[in-house]
Amino acid sequence: MGELEPKISTYLHNKGAKMGIPVSGTFELTRKCNFNCKMCYVHCTDTSKDRELSAEEWLNIAREAKKAGLLFLLLTGGEPLLRPDFELLYTELSKMGFMISINTNGSMITPRIFRLFEDYPPARVNISLYGGSEETYESLCESRNFKKVLENIKKLKEMKISVRLNCVFNRYNVADTQEIYRFAKENDLIIKPTSYMYPSLRAKGETGDNEARLSAVDAAKNTVLCRKLTFSEEQLRAKAKEMMSLYPPECDPDAEGEGMRCRAGKSSFWLTYDGRMMPCGMMTEPCVSLEDMSFSDAWQLIRQKTAEIRLPSECQQCSHKSVCNVCAAMCYTETGRFDGKPDYICDMVKAIADEFVKQFGEVGETDES
Repeated sequence: MGELEPKISTYLHNKGAKMGIPVSGTFELTRKCNFNCKMCYVHCTDTSKDRELSAEEWLNIAREAKKAGLLFLLLTGGEPLLRPDFELLYTELSKMGFMISINTNGSMITPRIFRLFEDYPPARVNISLYGGSEETYESLCESRNFKKVLENIKKLKEMKISVRLNCVFNRYNVADTQEIYRFAKENDLIIKPTSYMYPSLRAKGETGDNEARLSAVDAAKNTVLCRKLTFSEEQLRAKAKEMMSLYPPECDPDAEGEGMRCRAGKSSFWLTYDGRMMPCGMMTEPCVSLEDMSFSDAWQLIRQKTAEIRLPSECQQCSHKSVCNVCAAMCYTETGRFDGKPDYICDMVKAIADEFVKQFGEVGETDES
């Protein structure tokens, strides 16, 4: 179903991290959305008092970012296509030479937007596919746009535009998992699934929970199901063998916590709708306002503050470390601290390992192995 990222992008991000260059960035153009998804990390129903950057402000920031080395630009929201000036912004950003991707729920791609994409093809359109039926969409998103979204996905494919499905599985749509994968396979679509949902810290100011997410065990089971729908039996058995080598789990609470593992704050940044730079859009700190300083100064400060972040000391020598994707944003949104141990993640990773061994462990191998 295609690769999530070209190798050249991985190479440039690694190079950028070493040289301190913001290779990629996200412009969160708005927090407004025509959907009201129960698990959203940024959207609030009362957005009337939001102060959003103007098109001119976004373009001025983009010019500064380009000078600093920005190549890959993601436009997101909320729903970015809700902005009345989206066509202007997209056109001018395209003329600057950025490789532009767009996060959208796919319901607002009008004939005008299709014509825009014909003139300035995006590098990729990431469609958030929230389920496999109108009923699921209505339950989760309070919107009956499922068929419209599928029509727009197929139209984008006809235009030879790369489409990736972003799928966040939760208690409202988990029953649609196999149907979503069937649609992706039939239409040769890249799919990026996750069964983990961040707490809605930015939207609701709350750490440690998300009303729509699955239990840690159910999230683990669906993670394994997604891999079964993606990989071969041989690959799955190899993964199970890797998981079996993790037992018994041993953690050293006195180990020093390691730094950020991902690109956030190293070769990538996130700019909120009101002009605040952060390493990652799931966090609320570190945070710097571009009203107070230039893009380059803000980037250097974010890099410095990111380098100071430390993950939980318990994670450093945990035997599940090699198969755990815990990150600073998860720790922060789960516990309110970067070095706080996120029990939900720990439980989910251990359950994933158990499920892999249960389903794909070699016959005859014992628990001791």
